[in-house]
Amino acid sequence: MEELNRFLGITPVPQAPPYVLGLVNLRGRIVTVLDLGKKVGLTPTVPTPASRTIIVQNAGEPLGLLVDRVSEVATADQEMVDATPANLKGPASQFFAGVLKTDQGLIGILNLTRVLQGDDGQKGAPAG
Repeated sequence: MEELNRFLGITPVPQAPPYVLGLVNLRGRIVTVLDLGKKVGLTPTVPTPASRTIIVQNAGEPLGLLVDRVSEVATADQEMVDATPANLKGPASQFFAGVLKTDQGLIGILNLTRVLQGDDGQKGAPAG
């Protein structure tokens, strides 16, 4: 994760895939913003005051992931991440790289590469 922002005003991109919300100008950088829920086959994210845009790097370019909320930011070494439980089912289960145990509970670790490839065969950030 590069940074975490409040939901920013987005400029829609005509004929973009449904999970592409549009573009934002983030301090002079143009960032494509995806609806993470829609991208992984879950309920689309409805922006609220609690919504956040997680800025990540993908192929050297910034990419925004809109989420409902962020409850915690944690730093962990790879060896602290356990395998995804075999009984985890549902459309989004394929996008987890593992789980992190914390004192407050479990945190699902997202496999960003797999999310961005998705089931539509596209690799990397979608064209805007």
